Amino acid sequence: MAAIVHYQHLTVLTILVTVHVFPLTDLQFLKANARNGHHASIFFLTPEGESVHLNMVDDSCTDNNGTLIVKHCEFQHSRTEIQNFDLEAKSNLTVGQVLSLLYHKRCHKYEYTEEVVGCRFWVAKVVDDLHASGFIQPTAISNASLTRTFLEYNYSLEGPPRWDPMVPGRFC
Repeated sequence: MAAIVHYQHLTVLTILVTVHVFPLTDLQFLKANARNGHHASIFFLTPEGESVHLNMVDDSCTDNNGTLIVKHCEFQHSRTEIQNFDLEAKSNLTVGQVLSLLYHKRCHKYEYTEEVVGCRFWVAKVVDDLHASGFIQPTAISNASLTRTFLEYNYSLEGPPRWDPMVPGRFC
């Protein structure tokens, strides 16, 4: 966790659950997720107009172990986003508090399915943990429970969302 110390102090205003769509020619993405060019991740939006991106990817050619990538971004919305779901963070929540919780809950130890799917399930588990720990504003609690439903759909640029149940990976 030492590599992320420089932005642990940042305040989180909004927890942004994002579904991305990638062109099928994006080989780096396809290596990370083989399902329909879609991927789910989380951005923690800050008052400074920046964000911290939490992204669980399978970047290995030899196994399905996920790698948690935590990255400070100078933007709040990804150019690849197709759908977002906003959750209001509790007052004075910091990135460091969130990361501490996620490491304590072992959310950084995730194994994708053999088909290299499971990112939506990982995101849903992180939101569940944030909710259970009181990191989401009480006014947004119903939204926290709706996030799981939101993630049960496959989003497309070509048409309406279609039901596509999450496939669970495994927390190690």
